[in-house]
Amino acid sequence: MSKQRVSSFLEKYDCRIGVLALVFVMFFTHAPFFLYIPVPGISMDTFQYFWFAKQIFEGAVPVIKQPVEIPWGYPFFLYITKLLNLSIVQIVFMQTIFFLLACSWTVSKFSKHIKYGGVIAGTALVLFILQPHTIRHNVTLYSESLYTSALILICGSMVTYLYSQRFNAFIFLVFSIWCAMLIRPNGILLLSIPFFFILQTMLNGGKTLNYVLVFVSALLLDIAGNFYFKGKCSIGDSDRITHVINNLLNRYSTKAVHKSESKRIQTDAKMTASKTPGEMFSTYFLNFITAKPSFYYSIEATNYNNLVINNMPDDTTLRMFDSRVYVDSFCTDLRLFIFKGYPHARFNSLEYSSNLDYNMHKNKWMYATHLVYELINKLKFHYIIYLMFWLTALITFYKYFINAERGAFQQLNLLLAFIHFLSLFLLPFMHGRFQLRYIHVSEFIVFLNAVLGVYYYFPRYSFYRDPKINLKSQG
Repeated sequence: MSKQRVSSFLEKYDCRIGVLALVFVMFFTHAPFFLYIPVPGISMDTFQYFWFAKQIFEGAVPVIKQPVEIPWGYPFFLYITKLLNLSIVQIVFMQTIFFLLACSWTVSKFSKHIKYGGVIAGTALVLFILQPHTIRHNVTLYSESLYTSALILICGSMVTYLYSQRFNAFIFLVFSIWCAMLIRPNGILLLSIPFFFILQTMLNGGKTLNYVLVFVSALLLDIAGNFYFKGKCSIGDSDRITHVINNLLNRYSTKAVHKSESKRIQTDAKMTASKTPGEMFSTYFLNFITAKPSFYYSIEATNYNNLVINNMPDDTTLRMFDSRVYVDSFCTDLRLFIFKGYPHARFNSLEYSSNLDYNMHKNKWMYATHLVYELINKLKFHYIIYLMFWLTALITFYKYFINAERGAFQQLNLLLAFIHFLSLFLLPFMHGRFQLRYIHVSEFIVFLNAVLGVYYYFPRYSFYRDPKINLKSQG
């Protein structure tokens, strides 16, 4: 088949190819969990989210007294699943489906506006799905899965808005950001993206009234939601914001530290991968390129220990809300609310271990996912991806700010990188207990920008339909 025919075929079917690749890889990586070891990841945070969901379920809103303030978005999702009488495995399945739908929708948007965009976005998201932490987030009762889905939707709506300048694309972008704000506290930082578009339109002499109304409406919806569910007229999570400011003041002040505060800092240090912002950055950079055990290879040390050895569903000593309260004394029937319909006792050591015995290769499917990730590690693929990510970001920065090439591609690439950089550069300074999972949620952008850079910045692979769209000239 000639090169021209291949190009024509890819351009015609790139969306289908991208979506089919996503479905295949999602099935390959996630189906073994549901078929063989449906043991969702749970922790202290899981109990907190379900406790909030239980308050909503029982009509005890607004939830005013929270030992630690949490966003109401993920508890509301859990509340909906409980209304549908879903078990925790079915809840995990719902998270996985939402993630797949978000990826597929974004692939379709890239395909519509960028030549071979479906293949480009599909390739990047497939590489992200193969990462162990991606699978872990989707099958864990945490907010990370839904938050990543919201970020992926933001990327799809951004490419639509940048290339079409349609008002409905801006509306969906703000809606996606609003969803992200409801799920994780740092989602509020993403409001800077629509604010940038409004400011840009204003400077170019365009009409901004409708855009401002949409932006303000999202803020009012957030305030209304916080007032209904938490009894607070605030944007975002006010206690969290106050806590972040106090963390910054305490971390960089020279005043004497009280004994209780010193103990808390020591506890935080144990839970974080490093102690200083510089060490946190290096921890992340090394984490991306360092080989990690595949999900089904490492799950034995996490979910297995929690649910089988430590018997977390029945552990009466378990605490939540940063270990402030005991689960059973704080909410006596919370366990029944969470684990109803889930026969966790059947996952005894013999049955569970036989499925994860890689020395015996009892389950070839799970071992195959392990081998695929091992192959990626052996090829040092992450080194290439990370190099291309930073190279793309630097070239785009140069072209946009130095050469004044401010087309749709340059803005898309910079804004995508901006979403990832928000977490990478702000969270180490803001969060008292920085964990790599806070960064992993936006790590798909590393793959996306890297693949975009390969296709765009090499002349023979400049496949964009209209790479010279200049938003400034459009007004």
